[in-house]
Amino acid sequence: ALRSVGTAARNRSKNSSMRKDRSSRDVERDVGIFDYATPDVAGFGGALKVTPADFQVNELRASGEEVSLDSSPLPEDAGSEGSNVRFVLQKERLDTLGALAELGSLLGVPTRSFSVAGLKDYRAVTTQEVVARDVTPEAVAACAPPPCLRLGRAWPTATKLRLGGCGGNRFRIVVRGVAGGGRRIDKALRALKRRGFINYFGLQRFGSGASVNHEVGLACLLRRYDDAVCKALSPPAGGRTSSAELEAHEAWAVGR
Repeated sequence: ALRSVGTAARNRSKNSSMRKDRSSRDVERDVGIFDYATPDVAGFGGALKVTPADFQVNELRASGEEVSLDSSPLPEDAGSEGSNVRFVLQKERLDTLGALAELGSLLGVPTRSFSVAGLKDYRAVTTQEVVARDVTPEAVAACAPPPCLRLGRAWPTATKLRLGGCGGNRFRIVVRGVAGGGRRIDKALRALKRRGFINYFGLQRFGSGASVNHEVGLACLLRRYDDAVCKALSPPAGGRTSSAELEAHEAWAVGR
């Protein structure tokens, strides 16, 4: 059994090395990200998200209005005496669920008391609306969050938010270390403005490691359920995995 576990670990290490040797472009092609809206225009290089402030995300209300720390209450909330409170949350170096857990601890309510319209990036400065159940505007105003969180205006509301219920997001992105020359950059940006871009699902939607979500999903669609289970439970080829999870993966591989 120990030899089998060792073999599984070596195979996992080998797969991880093979995956690291492949470029991100190769991995993108695996999941169908292989075309451009401007294939005839030369691109230019640069670095994204050097700092969180380089990637700013502001949620849009269903009306199209951009959410900011000084956003005004919604017209439908005027005069509301509901038991919920709506407020604006700005966060940095935290994902949305982590931010809500922090707020829940400060306000004395469980994380399930919060509702949001979307989950925002970790390495970014993001601004969105949050609704909390059984919390007052006064409690939000008196809250003293850590520096990675900022709270805007708060007001009573009778409603709660649902995922996908916003009008989208507005992104402000800084590209650093740009390479390619002014003429090439100008041409690429004009083409982007004129033609837009193909809004692919990013690689984070497909998972990582030996088993990735799109392969599991394809196996399910083809009704190859044994194959789907094998892909889902195979030891991961890379990424952050707890020792307990890795041990469980390898125990499953040995017992197949």
